[in-house]
Amino acid sequence: MLPGIRNVEDVKNLLGFFDVLPEERDYSVVGTFTPGEAVGNCVYCNHCQPCPAGLNVGLINKYYDLAVAGDSMAVGIMGIWKRKLLTAWPAATATGDILSM
Repeated sequence: MLPGIRNVEDVKNLLGFFDVLPEERDYSVVGTFTPGEAVGNCVYCNHCQPCPAGLNVGLINKYYDLAVAGDSMAVGIMGIWKRKLLTAWPAATATGDILSM
């Protein structure tokens, strides 16, 4: 969730998040609202962080988009990341877009 902040009262309201029970802070249900067939574009906001695998998802998506657009530096970086990913995570397969570059 990305809250909009208009004033000091909004900040105080948001900080109240830390004063509630853990089950009241669990927003995982929000992920179930998106239809499985939903597609869209990453805007590199990193709201998907932290990645359990330690990946910088926003940056990876940004370089992927640049590589697809023909940026040769981004293509090179994606190649380096692909090799690192396959070395660090041998179970990875070439089924996803990032690995098919």
